[in-house]
Amino acid sequence: MGLDIYVGTLTRYYTHNWKTATQQWTEGNGYGFSRITAERDFFKKKKKLSPASIQADMENWRNQILKAITPSEKQEYVPWEENNEATPYYTNVGVG
Repeated sequence: MGLDIYVGTLTRYYTHNWKTATQQWTEGNGYGFSRITAERDFFKKKKKLSPASIQADMENWRNQILKAITPSEKQEYVPWEENNEATPYYTNVGVG
């Protein structure tokens, strides 16, 4: 059993384009891996969105957050890069 904390873009997280540290280890060592969650049936029934649609939604959300937290007399904050491929993600940083 593995417990992981994901650090990366929301686009990559919601498109499920990442692997837990346990999944990376099992695949790298020739073992099988199954992810079992309480919501597994929910996600099978849910309509799958395209990565481009998810990214557009995440960029819209990001832009709204940045606009809301920027003081009126200051220039807007620089938006972080939100994507599904180019930005790395981390799931077991600093854990032995």
